[in-house]
Amino acid sequence: MMILPFALMFLAPVIFIFLIYSGKRIEEITGIMSSIENFVWIIGSSITIYTTYLLGMKSTGSFTNFYMFFHFAAIFALLWKFLGFIGSISCPVPYSIREILETLFGVFAIISIIVLRKMLINLSKRIS
Repeated sequence: MMILPFALMFLAPVIFIFLIYSGKRIEEITGIMSSIENFVWIIGSSITIYTTYLLGMKSTGSFTNFYMFFHFAAIFALLWKFLGFIGSISCPVPYSIREILETLFGVFAIISIIVLRKMLINLSKRIS
């Protein structure tokens, strides 16, 4: 699992070069790469939702708050990219709904980082 993001990072340019030399138009390549991006976001969000659920169920104290916000951020990211993928398949999804989900993803991600920072500061004060 540690190597997977790096493998995908090196695989994307190979796919892009293959599509260019296979005679695909730029619009088709853009659609294919957008679908790949949506799939990667959906898979990453699903993994994050699963792990934060498991960790949130086993943790206590302020860790639960952090996992809750992180869990909500992952859910909104999953919905945002899933609606984007549905929209690219020719089922129109209002852009405002996707923008609201993207904004909620960002808000919950920022809140989770703030909660994590406070939690780590309190933890470092207890250790010192």
